[in-house]
Amino acid sequence: AFNLQLLDWTGFSLDKNINSRLRTNIERCELSLLDLRNYLFSRQGGILISMGKGDQVSKRCLNFLHNTLQELNIMEMECAEGSKEIWVCLCALEVLNNTKGNNLHTAALWSFLREKLLVLGKLCGLTPGHKPDSSQLHLVVSLFGGLKDERYLKLENNQQNPAERLKEALSSQHSFEKNYLDIAETAISNYKHIGRIRSARLIGIELAEFYLDADQVQQAIAFLADSLKTFQFEGWETLSMRTLLDLAKCYKLINESEKYLRTCVQIASCPGASLQDREFYFREICKKLDEHPAGSKIIASADDTVQVLSATQIKERLDETTVPGCKIKFTLELHSNLPVDIECSSIEVSVVQSLPEPERKVSTVLEDRRASRRGVNRSPSVASSNASVFSLAEEEDESEESGRDPGKPHMQERLEYKQDKSLYAARLVCRNATKVLKRKDSSGTILKDGQLKPADYCNALTASNVTLYPGLNKVELHGKAGVQGIYTLSQIRVCWRQLSLLENLGVPAPTFTVAREEPVILLNKGDTELLAGKSNKLSLSIYCGSENIEAGLEISVTCGRGLTARNAHDSEYSNTITVKFPAGSPFETISVEIWVLCLLENKKDANSIEYTVKISDPWRQNTMDISLNFMPALYSTFNLLTAMSKKFLQLKVHCLDQKLSYRISNVSLGLVNEEKLPELKLESMNDDYSELVISKQFEGAFLWQLVSSLSSGSNSDSSGNNKVTDQPAVVMLTLTYTPEDGSEPEREFRSTFQFQDYRTLYTIFAKVEPAKGNEFCRASTLCPMKIEVEQLYPDPHSSLFYEILADQTQWAVCGKQGAVIDIQQSVKENIVVDVMPLTGGHLPLPTVRLSKYIPAEGRGGGLGSARLDPFSIGQVYNMSRTQQIHVLPPANQGQEFLSLP
Repeated sequence: AFNLQLLDWTGFSLDKNINSRLRTNIERCELSLLDLRNYLFSRQGGILISMGKGDQVSKRCLNFLHNTLQELNIMEMECAEGSKEIWVCLCALEVLNNTKGNNLHTAALWSFLREKLLVLGKLCGLTPGHKPDSSQLHLVVSLFGGLKDERYLKLENNQQNPAERLKEALSSQHSFEKNYLDIAETAISNYKHIGRIRSARLIGIELAEFYLDADQVQQAIAFLADSLKTFQFEGWETLSMRTLLDLAKCYKLINESEKYLRTCVQIASCPGASLQDREFYFREICKKLDEHPAGSKIIASADDTVQVLSATQIKERLDETTVPGCKIKFTLELHSNLPVDIECSSIEVSVVQSLPEPERKVSTVLEDRRASRRGVNRSPSVASSNASVFSLAEEEDESEESGRDPGKPHMQERLEYKQDKSLYAARLVCRNATKVLKRKDSSGTILKDGQLKPADYCNALTASNVTLYPGLNKVELHGKAGVQGIYTLSQIRVCWRQLSLLENLGVPAPTFTVAREEPVILLNKGDTELLAGKSNKLSLSIYCGSENIEAGLEISVTCGRGLTARNAHDSEYSNTITVKFPAGSPFETISVEIWVLCLLENKKDANSIEYTVKISDPWRQNTMDISLNFMPALYSTFNLLTAMSKKFLQLKVHCLDQKLSYRISNVSLGLVNEEKLPELKLESMNDDYSELVISKQFEGAFLWQLVSSLSSGSNSDSSGNNKVTDQPAVVMLTLTYTPEDGSEPEREFRSTFQFQDYRTLYTIFAKVEPAKGNEFCRASTLCPMKIEVEQLYPDPHSSLFYEILADQTQWAVCGKQGAVIDIQQSVKENIVVDVMPLTGGHLPLPTVRLSKYIPAEGRGGGLGSARLDPFSIGQVYNMSRTQQIHVLPPANQGQEFLSLP
């Protein structure tokens, strides 16, 4: 059985000789529970060390210490105060002295050693701020009395074994402080080495308390600041809050007013703090601000105090464009974590230009980047001793680099080529490795006053005299757009009394584009058609784009040939005019009315007339061409009519104006080439009226007879020629017109027409007579068709060919349907052809067509080798063209025979 009173608390030793002594005590049954546990673990540890598994010793030692302490408690053994801690410290020091390496178990063992040493220091009155009394000195002596120094070997080179080091640590306050800090720093470094930063920070907090007790506030602040940074980075709200409270006390102790003020701001904004603490530290903020001079500025972080939720640009229209110099407005959604309202003198958002050319297309950027591949590095090739490797990489724009998250790696392809330009290697390179791989536990300061730098607020968005309430707030910011480019909202500054709360807006930060849109010149004709021959009102407009148009801007308008223009206040038309514009604001359209007049001459159809107007562009330093299509207000048509040998000229004047009617007067038609055609004269067949009103629905028609001094039937002209050939005749129609409402002055309209073959050369008369002995023609009975062809004027083509064209459902031509006749021998030619009507009723006569017969040259003749040319319209007049004949039904008519009406 083990003794229930613990009189020996010497730790185990990993030395074989000392273990042999413990074995002898076990054989004599002279041992305590600790002796048995020490022997068993020392043997186990020695075997593991001999096997090269020293890390297993530290791993098992921590479990061994905890289990043994629990065993002592369960067995309710009488232990002197501090004896268990002495035993733990000795065992831990023995293992740590005999094992090497940094791992989790070694770090935990150093931390456990530190905890037990601190407990011993408090029991013995050796901690800072305390002095050991007589009872505590007696406790130290009694604890040393429970140690057997012979169980530890004497070490060389002034090294201390566990018992010697522990006795030295408990000998005085200075020695205790030195050993405790040394062990604590070792534990922290071990935890950092294996990446357990939070565990290291927890030890740092206890070290901060130790330094505070020792009146070393600066040392305590360093540990607390590092711990706070880690807790905030990892999101440990409760730990962060406790650390902030400790930091605030430290800064208050050393009278660091600005840092104390920044800490108070964080505590008052911390959601994890109680409302009582938040209100207390808010009052502390107000007190400190009262103590500072009115003109001083204190920078603090606004990350947790005022959080930016969103920033939205306010536009009057969805398609509104932000232009240089215009006013811009943003709605900012902020969340205030302060417990009470604050009256802010101003809230500003810094605006940084990120891209100077917003209109630049992505394809262009990619082409530029491909074109900018450069070989920059040379390194010796592994494959060949005399070859070189060229490294090619694409250079990224600074704008792309600034728009990325700095916490994420920016990977880039890098290609390496040999001197013969063959590919040697392809690599992926991290462009921001120094930022991604930096240690986050030792960079910067926790209060961010060293990291935060005010941005440029020259062109900032600003709101003045704003009250921020706890919770959600909406603030409207105003500013002025800068030059053309893409702008990023980079930083917010909340000015409250002497305090400037700064916060860098996260990635992706809100952006807006300032675009420069050049003015555009427009020429608008409105809804109505432009009409040639009358004045037309046009609207010359300038869409201002992003520019401010000053009053008096001059635009030159030049018209093409046949088109003139004038300003609204002028009365005379000219080919070039200068138009002055009033002032215009960005994205406004300013207009000036101008009048244009297109000449109306010789228009014979309703087709439009196209003219070009040249307008000077002062912004682009060039001239723009605008095409205008004019419909004629009036146009005329011409027809040559024939009545036997008489010729008539019919001219019609049409109106295309949808709205107005026109008065036409002084209508005349004259022969232009009268000297070449003295035998021709024009006689008017029109009534004598002063004017005629025409409109879109009613045209004006006029008639003249063409009279020739050559009589029909004459075989020679006035020159004695035996044949007459018509020369082209040109006539001109002249009239004056004006709108019926009198809105336009009278203008003259002229139109010329050319025609020839204006004589009737032949007349055709045809009739169908009843068969002999019959009074009427009867169906299914042969009837003679007599055709008379008469020549009125000599014609060089005397050989003619006639054709009889009949409707096969009404007539059957029984004789020759066509034949050649020679009219040179006689003026008249009579032809008889038998035809048979196929049905009864009033039948139109078969048509007789006359053509010029031109025999083939050098051949024997025959119609198959000849050519037929038609006569011009009006040269052959068919007097029987519309005649009909009454045909009776056949004599033996059956029931199925039909008679046409």
